[in-house]
Amino acid sequence: MIDGLGIIIVTYNPDEKDFIGNINEYIDSSNNIVVVDNSKNPYVGESLIKYSNIEYICAGDNLGIAKAQNIGIEYLISQKVKYLLFFDQDSYLSTEQINSLMKSIEYLRTSHRVGIIAPGNDETSIKYTLEKEVISSGSLIPVEVLKDIGNMRDDFFIDFVDYEWCWRARSKGYKVYSDNSVILSHQTDEPDKVVGKIVSKPFRDYYFYRNSIYLLKNGLMIDSKVMFIYKIIKHTVFEIFFCKNKLKRIKFITSGINDGINGKMN
Repeated sequence: MIDGLGIIIVTYNPDEKDFIGNINEYIDSSNNIVVVDNSKNPYVGESLIKYSNIEYICAGDNLGIAKAQNIGIEYLISQKVKYLLFFDQDSYLSTEQINSLMKSIEYLRTSHRVGIIAPGNDETSIKYTLEKEVISSGSLIPVEVLKDIGNMRDDFFIDFVDYEWCWRARSKGYKVYSDNSVILSHQTDEPDKVVGKIVSKPFRDYYFYRNSIYLLKNGLMIDSKVMFIYKIIKHTVFEIFFCKNKLKRIKFITSGINDGINGKMN
């Protein structure tokens, strides 16, 4: 067990085989693990009964990744943990990898103001990379830093939740790192891809565009707006010309842009 570590796992209708496999990866890593379930599948809670160090919290509805993470954060802070490690249901790190990530952040914090560290890229021989942002799954945050920066923005629901938190941390002088010696493992089934890019469900377009417009309108990104707009244009081309359900996607895109412009975040 790793002292002072709390693990947050957010689930939504997880594949049972993958979910149990991932849980078995975490079980020896921490005495404080919380699973926040955004779905109503009974097997999620039932499968965790035998684990004494896992707290199961059923949200009862899909509250979004950010709200679920915040529920987990508040629970683990009450348990007096020092570090928070975040996971989606379809990814995991071994106990050895988690230990390595913990040692890395403790080492970096001796000389840098580190806000967050995450698994990296196995295509480089450089151990640490300074990043603009990292994804939440596999990321490690000191509790004292999170208290300074604040929780995840639950009104974002899903898209850009992790990026916005990283930008917020950087705006307060914290650094974002990846540890390239630690590589995040993913689910056994490959997601649908087109031209090498993962295809998300059409409803995600609403949150992508609403949150993108809101970030642009309110100046919440810390980097170039031009590059951000370029990414939005690329995403639009991909969603409309390469993905199925084009009309449905256009409907969600339009709705997201309108709500983003009007600041409608709930």
